[in-house]
Amino acid sequence: DNNNGNSNFDCVESVFQICKGYASTLDVAAYKVLSDTATATGTDVNANNSTNPTTAITTATAKTTTTTTAKSKSYLSFLSFAWGLIADCDFESECLRWLGPLRSDIWAVYRGILFRRQYRGRFSYLPPATRGDGSTGEGAMMEDKDDDGDVVVEMPRVGKPLPDGWVSFEEEFLVFWVCNTSHAAYNMYTCPMARINDGLFHVLIVRSSCSRLRLLQMLLKLDSGGHIDCDVCEVIDCVAYQFEPLSNVSYNVLDGELLEDGIVQARFIPSGAQFFCGEK
Repeated sequence: DNNNGNSNFDCVESVFQICKGYASTLDVAAYKVLSDTATATGTDVNANNSTNPTTAITTATAKTTTTTTAKSKSYLSFLSFAWGLIADCDFESECLRWLGPLRSDIWAVYRGILFRRQYRGRFSYLPPATRGDGSTGEGAMMEDKDDDGDVVVEMPRVGKPLPDGWVSFEEEFLVFWVCNTSHAAYNMYTCPMARINDGLFHVLIVRSSCSRLRLLQMLLKLDSGGHIDCDVCEVIDCVAYQFEPLSNVSYNVLDGELLEDGIVQARFIPSGAQFFCGEK
């Protein structure tokens, strides 16, 4: 009703607003890929010179100092990060692109069942904080906020101890798959519990102890979400994480795109994007 003075739109704009549907917020993940670079910074020389000019002999001991610096590249994501079997299926199956979605299924059998790899990595994460009512907040540091009211999460530094509240473990993985949304593709109900604005990374992990038969059974349930109920599939929720590949046998794949090798860090930008949907 544009006659009562309460509307900011004319008739045409009002129809457009109705047609485009309801607005909703989407959490955006901020990613960094860190690569170590060793560089020489200088040489310290201690000299002992003779006072006899005719027999001037100089002895010196040199000590070269090296420092390790981390170069980083930043990305934004809304879908998923993969390393291990899922990343291999996504990237290496490009040679079978002409097969369409079937290429991923074929490569999963090839790489996961027939010619299996061991993927070793170190996973560090910040669990969500638990309130008194049992619900989860945006992080163990949700009381720390910046001037804009956004939650401040202290991320790890390369070569330094983890910040307080972080958990870390090293493992031989088969699957390491971080999900932000419920679907990774139209035919993959990857993470049924995920919501687009829940402020959580849902990390799906399958360890190398999983047999080929049980892995195959789990992968066959991806389209229905039934893989979540398989005991070989672990789900870890976190508000920030760091993943360090310890074996050079896979790829960093973010939202289906190949990234450079290195340590991956991620945290959320709550309600970082807005989109329109057909219904609430």
